[in-house]
Amino acid sequence: MSIVLTTESLDQKERFNYWNDVVTKFYAPCVGNVAELDRFNATTTVHSFGSSEISTVDSVSIRYDRRPEDLHRIPREDIFLSVITEGEGYFSQNDRTVKHQKGDVLLYDSAKPYVFNYPKAYQSMLLRVPRALVQTKVNQLDQLGGTVFKSHTPHARLIQSLMRETNFIASEPELQEGDEFIMPTLEMITTALGKATNSQLILANETSHQKLLNEIKQFARQNITEESLSLEMIAEHKNLSIRTLSRLFAEAGETPKSWLQEQRLCGAYEAILKRRVTNVTEAALTFGYKDLSHFSRAFKRRFGCTPNSLLH
Repeated sequence: MSIVLTTESLDQKERFNYWNDVVTKFYAPCVGNVAELDRFNATTTVHSFGSSEISTVDSVSIRYDRRPEDLHRIPREDIFLSVITEGEGYFSQNDRTVKHQKGDVLLYDSAKPYVFNYPKAYQSMLLRVPRALVQTKVNQLDQLGGTVFKSHTPHARLIQSLMRETNFIASEPELQEGDEFIMPTLEMITTALGKATNSQLILANETSHQKLLNEIKQFARQNITEESLSLEMIAEHKNLSIRTLSRLFAEAGETPKSWLQEQRLCGAYEAILKRRVTNVTEAALTFGYKDLSHFSRAFKRRFGCTPNSLLH
């Protein structure tokens, strides 16, 4: 589905409020601020596919503040990738502020407060991806909001190119049928993002404990569909005790049990969405759930929908 939303045909006094409603619906609730209301104008074209959306935005100068109180209005936890195609902006999240220049790929997290500031008119392309699809590929996702991949780096160039292709595919009805083109492209984007973020973490001089924890998580993700995967197996892979494993996760504010359950549920979500499984029972068994009722309850509690509704 594709839709164009623009303020051009509206009376000037109605434009800004209309645009705030558009931002709330397709991006996230936040407070917009502009210097000149009487000159405000903005347009977005949104293409929806599966549980994701890709869009382009053409707007005058504006600032967006997603405040802590906005997180509760309409809860969102999607991950966004943003590419500036004209102009530049500044973005703040996770206690860091970055300059977002033309061609750079910005990763940001709609589950946390942020500030977008575009001092001049700009154009951008944004990809909204369900958190579950990213979480199966990216370490320390909760801390990565506000990460910029510079335009000259291989991963950024690849992601930007794939986003352009996704935008093209999503705008062409003939190419959308059956998700035969769009889902593989999205898979490549999330895989490239995983590689890019892991490279960023290495360059950021991660501690020995962080490095070990990331290696443990990578091992678990690679073996997430193994029936024998357990906390004991994960610990033994690095010759650790369960107690030491728990301490490593505790340093990151997590527990190994809850993290592993999250990975199983996110893996199941991804498999169902990408039609890698044919029914809910297969999804449950593939990702370590022998009790179908327990799997369905846990899935709905985590994602707000049943696995059966996502499958169909």
